Amino acid sequence: MGGTIEVASEVDHGTIFTAELELRIPEEMVAEQFWQECGISHILAVDDDQAMCGNIQIRMQDVGVSTDVAYSGEEALEKVKRMANEGGQYDVILLDWKMPGIDGFETARQIRSLMTQHIPMFLLTACDGEEVEKEACDAEFDGLMEKPFFVTAFKEKIRCLRTKCGQMQHTEEKTIGNLQGLYFLIAEDNEINSEILLELLHIDGADGEVAENGRLAVERFEAAQPGYFDAVLMDVQMPEMNGYEATKKIRELDRSDAKTIPIIAMTANAFAEDVKDARDAGMDDHIAKPVDMEIIRNVLSKYL
Repeated sequence: MGGTIEVASEVDHGTIFTAELELRIPEEMVAEQFWQECGISHILAVDDDQAMCGNIQIRMQDVGVSTDVAYSGEEALEKVKRMANEGGQYDVILLDWKMPGIDGFETARQIRSLMTQHIPMFLLTACDGEEVEKEACDAEFDGLMEKPFFVTAFKEKIRCLRTKCGQMQHTEEKTIGNLQGLYFLIAEDNEINSEILLELLHIDGADGEVAENGRLAVERFEAAQPGYFDAVLMDVQMPEMNGYEATKKIRELDRSDAKTIPIIAMTANAFAEDVKDARDAGMDDHIAKPVDMEIIRNVLSKYL
C-alpha cells in the first residue's frame, strides 16, 4: 500500500511499532471533520417556524453537530441561561429576525448581556438590505444567514468568521494566542504523551503537572487551592477511572471553581458521539490526539 512500518525497542522500557499509511478520508468524515476542527458540536437554532428549526436540526445532525431548537426569543433565553448554569455554552446561535414577542435583534442583545464570552450569532432572514445589516451589526451579530438554510452556506459563514478571527488573533497574538503563565492539570496515563504535552506547554510559557489516571486527577484537583489550576486537560481512556468519570467527580465537588474550570477532553476518537459523551460528562470542549498546539491555543482561548 506504499506505506512504512518501523520498530524501536529498548530493554526494560518496551517496544514501539509505527505504521504509516496514506488513506483517503471518506466524504462524510470530511464534512464532520470541518465542524470538529472549528470546535462546533452543539448549536442553538431559534425560529418561530418549527419546520425551519427541524430542517436545521436534521441537516446539522448529518454532519455530526447537535442542535437544540427554540420557537421564540424568550425560550431561547431560557435555554442559554440553563446551559450557562450547567457550566457550558452553545458554540453558535442562529436567530430568526421576525418572531412574536421579542425579535431576533433584542434576543441577541439580551444573550450578549448574559454571556461573559463571545458566542458567534447569525441572523436568519429572508430579507436583505443595508438597514437589516446595520441593525444586525448594532445587535452584535457576526453575520446574516439567508433563508432557506443550507449547510454549505453556513459552513462558508463559519469559514469567513474563522478567517476574520485568525487575522484578529494574529494582531493580538500576545493576549489571545499565548499561554504564558498558565498552569494546567494534565490527566494522562501515557508517559510519553504527557512528556510531549508538557514540553509543548513549556515552549508556550505554560506549565502543568501530570496525574496518571482519573482518580489521581480528582484527588489532585480537590487538594489544590481554588484557582490553582487554570484548566484541566483530561485524557478519556485511563485506568482506574476514565476521563468522563473523573470530570463528573470534579464537577460534583463542593468548591467555587469545580463547575467553572475549563475541562478539555483529549481523545484519539473525535466523532460526534465522542464529542457528545464529553459534553454530557461536563467537559467544555475536546482536542483530538495527537495534540496540536495551535488547536490547544484556539480551544483554550474560548475559555481563558
